[in-house]
Amino acid sequence: VHDPYGEFMMVEKPYLAIHEDAYWEKRYDVRASHVPSFLNHKEVVHQVVTTGKYLTVMRECGQTAHKIKYSPNDRVYAELVAKAYEFASATVLRLLMDKNSLMARLESVKHYFLLDQGDWFVHFMDTAEEELAKDVRQISRQRLESMLQLSLVTSISANDAFKDDVACDVMNCTALDEVLHVISIDGLDKLAKARPYDAAADAGPALSGFDAFTLAYKVDWPLNVVLSKATLTKYRWLFRHLFSYKCVERELCASWMMHQGTKSFQAHQAFMTDFALRRRMQHFVQSLQHYLVMDVVENQWHAFKEGMRSIKTVDDVLRTHDRFLGSCIKHFMLNDPQLLKQL
Repeated sequence: VHDPYGEFMMVEKPYLAIHEDAYWEKRYDVRASHVPSFLNHKEVVHQVVTTGKYLTVMRECGQTAHKIKYSPNDRVYAELVAKAYEFASATVLRLLMDKNSLMARLESVKHYFLLDQGDWFVHFMDTAEEELAKDVRQISRQRLESMLQLSLVTSISANDAFKDDVACDVMNCTALDEVLHVISIDGLDKLAKARPYDAAADAGPALSGFDAFTLAYKVDWPLNVVLSKATLTKYRWLFRHLFSYKCVERELCASWMMHQGTKSFQAHQAFMTDFALRRRMQHFVQSLQHYLVMDVVENQWHAFKEGMRSIKTVDDVLRTHDRFLGSCIKHFMLNDPQLLKQL
């Protein structure tokens, strides 16, 4: 926007780069006092703002659009803006869905962060368990990264064209602490408190790799309009809790193997209480995981895909995807601090 005298109805904030989360929401703003009388309608102003965003995406991706021509008839502009809005919306939506394979990207993120294809996870845990058992300050990220990539190429994920965009990360707090930092009974706040682990700045209690491990995902423009940092943060919350439940299940399975060794001691009666407790804990954890993955994630994903069939704009995509994540967070009980602490 070239407006040296501040006369235009739109204000651009050029310091917001395209890779920043605030780009889509805050790059352009409206000067209410500068809206022309012939555009002074809420819906028309919304279309002007949204069309400008879409055209910016097109320009950044190397595509061009027709300019709106001047007309002495003021009433024509509402129709011209509506046509420009429909054209820009359809073009950007096509750019995301077809050229950048948005649905395939979202399915890829779901495979890794929501563990709906868990064979790679089993391979990874078998090789990385010893490394993850260390203090987080002693963990080699390069070693974890190589183990992750090996597990991906030796599993069904080898067929995923986007597997190279998955990476390891280590946080500065546990999964529970991260969510309690950002979620309260009133909603979400303080989103920036959870950060990747920084050994130089660490002064708190030691964490193990199991407590701090998470996944990261590389997203380029224009897909970061949908998969923004805030959105990937929500995926990370879900993954870290699924990961913690998987770790507990592995520990319980290891205790079962240990219990099998006691049979030779003819002391079965002495361990009856231990066996029963381990069996009930294992049943609970497995049932909880089944509920979260099958009853929550898969059902919400089906509803998300159905909703995506009727989208017409990028904003529809954002709302539908955010509704999917919000439902998952709710049913994962991540917005209930008291219940989450008990789990």
